[in-house]
Formats: sequence, C-alpha cells, structure tokens
Amino acid sequence: YGVMPDDIHLFIRTKADIPITMKDEILTLLEEKGWEKRRVPDPTLLPRLIRKRRGD
Repeated sequence: YGVMPDDIHLFIRTKADIPITMKDEILTLLEEKGWEKRRVPDPTLLPRLIRKRRGD
C-alpha cells in the first residue's frame, strides 16, 4: 500500500491515462522503464471484428 506497482507501465497507454494528481510521480517511473506511448484502439471497430454465422 502506498507504492506504485512495478508493472504500471503496462497499464498506461497515453499521458491522458495518468491521474493529474500523480502525473509527476508516474511520469518519472515511466521514463525509468522506457515507456512509449501506445495507440488506443478505436472502439467503433468492434462490429467489424465480430464474426458472423455462415448463411446470414
């Protein structure tokens, strides 16, 4: 309790994912881990990714 997890860099995709009250502390940890910004998937792609039954 009261400590950042070692794998926090796996859960943050962009700087917008970081709570503003902890931004400085977390950004320091991310820089130490060599974190890079990841692409956020577009949620509107979901219907195109769902398979349909044959014959429909």
